[in-house]
Amino acid sequence: MKKIVGDSWLILPVGTQIVSRTEIRGQGGEVLCPRGAVGIIIKAPDDGSHSYRVRFSNGVESALRRPELVVRKYFQAEQTGAENSLLAQLALYDFVIYRCIVGSRAFGLETDEST
Repeated sequence: MKKIVGDSWLILPVGTQIVSRTEIRGQGGEVLCPRGAVGIIIKAPDDGSHSYRVRFSNGVESALRRPELVVRKYFQAEQTGAENSLLAQLALYDFVIYRCIVGSRAFGLETDEST
């Protein structure tokens, strides 16, 4: 789900939970965080042409541009199919008090072996 004003993205505030769309690599090329890792914005840019500073759950910090990240809430809705579900069509999500994703999926760390 894109949030665009004119030709530029809206600036996300500090504290927003995000999911990376790319791998985060170290200076030696090693993968520090896999694609899909969950982080939090710790510094927002002044405009859409600069990067966000993001801290991931394993303590790694990285600079990401807006197309390289997605707001966690929208990522989870895409993954669960919530946008197209019967509950969404009936607007029943307006009445949900608690809904959660648990385990490795909650942190974007699931693998093929995850249950």
